[in-house]
Amino acid sequence: MRKIMVRRVLPALAALPVMSLIICVTWTIVEDPSGLTRTHCAIPNYIPSLSASVASGLRKRIWIGSIGFSCAVRIFVNSTYNFTLSHLVYAPNCMGFLLQVHYWLHLVEILCLFSLTIFTSRENFQIHRNAFSLFVISCALFGFLDLHVLRGLRSTCPSLIHSIKWKHHFYAIMTVSIVLSAVCYLLHNRYCISHLYSVFALFEHIFILANLAFHYHVIDVIGDLPLVFFDPVTHTLSLDVIS
Repeated sequence: MRKIMVRRVLPALAALPVMSLIICVTWTIVEDPSGLTRTHCAIPNYIPSLSASVASGLRKRIWIGSIGFSCAVRIFVNSTYNFTLSHLVYAPNCMGFLLQVHYWLHLVEILCLFSLTIFTSRENFQIHRNAFSLFVISCALFGFLDLHVLRGLRSTCPSLIHSIKWKHHFYAIMTVSIVLSAVCYLLHNRYCISHLYSVFALFEHIFILANLAFHYHVIDVIGDLPLVFFDPVTHTLSLDVIS
């Protein structure tokens, strides 16, 4: 069976949610401009939030399809990435626990992303809110731990410097954008300031794109490795977790 290299898969995997986001946001602006003001304040708004863009109809199916597919593949990418890091560490006894936490944090992030996509804020606000909160927390913790692990490998694997540099930039963008979006959201809900919801939506979209870019740079570590979905020897799914 011909092997599919991670480097060939990741660009399409990262582009799929980006294109879906652009389509859904543009579609909402063109088709439902009145929906842009559909908040409790009913004030002018020009950029729809993600929830407004993918809440119903074909837009919702497009978004769920793209996120569902990418999440499924990302689970296998996560296994390959974590397994590779476990073979690069210079002191596996010290790093073994951190790498297990590293693996599970990313898995939680992926599953929470899928959950908040399936359960929209309109359909089940409580599940959506809890999944989003866990997604942000796991995303922040995984990003911090990932950078910590990669920095520890710089001396033994200098090629990681490129990945560390870009991941550091995107992690900073994620942190700033999610904090600013939260501030804008709270101020909007309390004071109904004109156009502030658009600023919230803008930072929300920036966070999504920065998150995608951050995870895309696993390509610097595992880009030349095959992405294995099924182990032909054990006849099981290839979801090995280091122990």
